Amino acid sequence: MHSPASPPNDKIHEVSLIDLALVFIRFKKVFFLAFSSILLLALIVALVLPEKYQYTTLVQLAEKSSDEPMESPGALVGWLQYSVLPRTETMYKEQRSRKIPFELVVEIPDDTMLLKLTSQAEAAEENDLGRIHQSILNEIIQRQKLAAERYLEGLSRQLASVNETIELLREMEDSGAALPDAIERKAEIEQKISFLEEAEAITVAQPSMEPVSRSPLFIIVIGGLLAGVVASIVTLVWALFSHAKKRMSAF
Repeated sequence: MHSPASPPNDKIHEVSLIDLALVFIRFKKVFFLAFSSILLLALIVALVLPEKYQYTTLVQLAEKSSDEPMESPGALVGWLQYSVLPRTETMYKEQRSRKIPFELVVEIPDDTMLLKLTSQAEAAEENDLGRIHQSILNEIIQRQKLAAERYLEGLSRQLASVNETIELLREMEDSGAALPDAIERKAEIEQKISFLEEAEAITVAQPSMEPVSRSPLFIIVIGGLLAGVVASIVTLVWALFSHAKKRMSAF
């Protein structure tokens, strides 16, 4: 019995792999030169690239009650993003003749009364970052304080008006249900005043315990993988041009 012949596709595939292996053996110097160059570049980047830390400023926002902020989160974040942060960047550029070397990110986590300001920066930039975070924090506290004062003034006016109404009703012989309603309204206003909480800073430019930038080992590993891919492509292209050059010289 005759043994079954190998499919033509398998034969072509086997030859192609052999040819490919021969190419890498023949041009191994090109491969290792390209691989070593890219890996060396990755090693330099891993050693030179400075570590970055995340700095966080947390603000407890002013509250009308335990579940009602003094100001809507969207309005506060919009004011920061479109007014305070651009103004801060402009002032920094005027003073230092360069852009702020780190990003300022503002967010209010869901289901919280906290405003979070974060930046990723090198340890050498910590002083500048701290001053900028403190400046932004001061503006937030001041805005929240004014909003709380306006809210408290409104409640105080309402309370004074209700007190006057109660005094008038008490002088009347038959005030009916108006007096109990006014007293209940007074209690509601006083409760709102007691629930009022002003904004306060929790942390200012607090650095993370560990760097948030990529570790040198990670950069070297990724650089090694990239070096292998690029070196393979360079070797194949070099072999192609070498083969083409020989064919041209043969004519």
